Amino acid sequence: DNLKTLFYALVIAILIRSLFFQPFYIPSSSMEPTLLIGDRIFVSKYSYGYSKHSFPFSPPVYNKRVFFKNPQRGDLVILLLDGSENIVDQDIHLLGLTLAIGRPVLVVANKIDLLDKSEREGLENKINRKLKFASYIKLHYISALEKKGLKKLLGIADKIYQNSLRDLDTSIINKILKTAIFNQQPAMSGRFRPKLRYAHSGGKNPPRIVIHGNNLKQLQDSYTRYLENFFRRELNLGSTPLEITYKEQSNPYKSKPNLLNERQKKKRKRMIKRRKK
Repeated sequence: DNLKTLFYALVIAILIRSLFFQPFYIPSSSMEPTLLIGDRIFVSKYSYGYSKHSFPFSPPVYNKRVFFKNPQRGDLVILLLDGSENIVDQDIHLLGLTLAIGRPVLVVANKIDLLDKSEREGLENKINRKLKFASYIKLHYISALEKKGLKKLLGIADKIYQNSLRDLDTSIINKILKTAIFNQQPAMSGRFRPKLRYAHSGGKNPPRIVIHGNNLKQLQDSYTRYLENFFRRELNLGSTPLEITYKEQSNPYKSKPNLLNERQKKKRKRMIKRRKK
C-alpha cells in the first residue's frame, strides 16, 4: 500500500510539474530588491503551451510546441538590463522580438550607482555595438535603489508612446520622401531604376508609411533601412520603430497590345535591316 501511494503521488507530482506549474529558484541578483538570490517561485506553464522539454528528461515524442498562446502586445516595452553585468545574447533576442511586433522600446540600464564614469562608458560602448541593427534606440540609466532617473524615464516613455500615435501629414511625408530620393536614389535594377512616386500614412502604433511606385520589388533592403532612418530623423520619432511598406502601381496599358500602323511597321523593318548590316 505504501508503494502504491508513493507511486500515485509521484505521478501526480510529475503531471502538475509538467502541465501546470514548475518551481524555479533565483540564481542572481538582477531582480533585486523584488526577488533575492535563493528565492523560489512557481511559474505557470499552460499559458505558453507544451513541448518535449515540458516533461522530465525531454522525451523525443514531439518537436513542436502545442496549445500555446502568443504573449499580448503592450503599448511600450522597457528592456531592463543589469548595468553591473554584461549584456547577453538573450537580451538582444528579446529586443529583436519586441521590434518584430512593432512596439516602441526603451533600453534601460539599472544599478548605475555601482558604476564609475569609465565603467559606464564601457557599458554604453558594449551595448551600442550589440544594437547596431537598431541604432536609433537610445540607452537610459537608472538606479532603482537610489531612485535616480525614474521620473525622467517615465517622461521619456510617455513621449515615445505619444510619438507612436502621431498623425502623419501626407504633404510632409511626400516632402521628406522627395528629399530622401534627392539625397540618395535607389540603385538600378537591370535596365530600370525603382520609381518611388508618392507616400501616405498607413497606420499608427507603430507609425506606418506606404510608398507607391513602380519596380519596387527590386528595391534593396539597405535602401529601405535608409528610408526608415531618414523618415525617423525628419519626423523626430526617437526610439519609436517605423514600418515602410511598398505598393506596386499597375500598368494601365499592360492588357492592351501595342498595335503598329503600316508606317511604323515599315520603319521597324528598316531598323532591323540596318542592325543586321
